[in-house]
Amino acid sequence: MFDSNSGIAAVAVFMFRGELTTGIYLASVVLSADGSIPPSSTAPIIHCNGAAGDSLVQAMLLLRPVSLYLTTPTSGVFMSTVRCRIAPSPSGFLHIGTAKMALFNWLFARKVGGVFVLRLEDTDAERTDETFVQAMCEGFKWLGINWDEGPPFGDETARGGFGPYRQSERKVLHQEAGLKLLADGHAYRCFCTKEALDAEREAAQREKRHRNKCACRNIESDVSDSRNAESHTVRFKVPEGTTEVADIVQGTVRTDNRELDDFVILKPNGDPIFHLAVVVDDALMEITHVIRGDDHLTNAARHVLLFDALGY
Repeated sequence: MFDSNSGIAAVAVFMFRGELTTGIYLASVVLSADGSIPPSSTAPIIHCNGAAGDSLVQAMLLLRPVSLYLTTPTSGVFMSTVRCRIAPSPSGFLHIGTAKMALFNWLFARKVGGVFVLRLEDTDAERTDETFVQAMCEGFKWLGINWDEGPPFGDETARGGFGPYRQSERKVLHQEAGLKLLADGHAYRCFCTKEALDAEREAAQREKRHRNKCACRNIESDVSDSRNAESHTVRFKVPEGTTEVADIVQGTVRTDNRELDDFVILKPNGDPIFHLAVVVDDALMEITHVIRGDDHLTNAARHVLLFDALGY
């Protein structure tokens, strides 16, 4: 497709795999007619981290493969209403990897008549900067990625019925979910000091073994409740066994749960950790498909465990 007025060409790459016989757009990038990125004077800042060449296509293809898993059971790939999202953390300028994943999600939603959601994961207050928020959203707009639901910014109004679309404004929902896991026995308070945790981590590395489970895991609930005033985190209690992720692109991915620590879900000040926040938000926003780099497959195993424990 070529827009003669702007001199910009949109290039799409297709993937055909198994049941996806109608084809999924795997990439769509905005290029000048000669295949290069338009002049930087008209473009937002997008970090490539050393990707070779001046072509956005080249930069994208140098990145890791894709993982696409379902957040809800389904007998087929395409559901009645596909809802997928891009959920960047505005702690820096728009990265080329984030742009790539946004394009994949956007194209998949457009291909199947679904909904594309923009959600800002801005729970890290120390690293979040409104300058990065504005730059990131401007970058998506420059790439031609329009979202159906998302937060307000600039001349864009908030839209969608599943808001708010900034995680920092959803903290109460995340905390409620964390406390539910605690009450249901799927999580526990951890009173360990940083020094004790560091010592165990170093010992496990030195002895080339999995880290031991936190001793706080075995504290009786009434005793733990009585110590609630003490500084503590809340950890998810990873069960024994194997966790399976139904990944449409890479097949069923199995993780031995011994490889997963009892990960923190609530900080000492009550703020949620990414793993909990993203699962709660994906569930409440009715996200059906998660499309992202396969370096997140380990995270996907943790998220499947949280989905199950929360009964989503």
